[in-house]
Amino acid sequence: MNTRLSNAEEIKKAFSNRFDEEKPGQEHLAQMLAFRFLSEIEKITDERNILRKDLAKSIDVSPSYITQLYRGVKPLNFETLAKMETALGIRFEVKAVTKEALELNENTGGAKTNTNNSSIFLQPIHKVHSRTV
Repeated sequence: MNTRLSNAEEIKKAFSNRFDEEKPGQEHLAQMLAFRFLSEIEKITDERNILRKDLAKSIDVSPSYITQLYRGVKPLNFETLAKMETALGIRFEVKAVTKEALELNENTGGAKTNTNNSSIFLQPIHKVHSRTV
């Protein structure tokens, strides 16, 4: 078996679509959305010194399942998220903002947002931080 590529065109063809993808796939975007929720949950559990195994017990799932959620092995579903909200006594505020507004916010450290588009900004209601620019 010959594993050597003989010319630049073969090399380009072999590696096409490996490094030039501009947009992440939907699976990746869904996982990043789940991580944003889990990040907020982790902040709350850390503040309250709640162990993951205790969170698992309070929502009637195994500690292994919680670990798999945080590792991205299992997808976070709305039912589990609702159980976490109830167990922690929080509610998530979901707000759609444009990608440009998120980039502006990240670049300036400000809180200016335009609510006309599709990205989601998550913030637990119990702890709202606001900054003015």
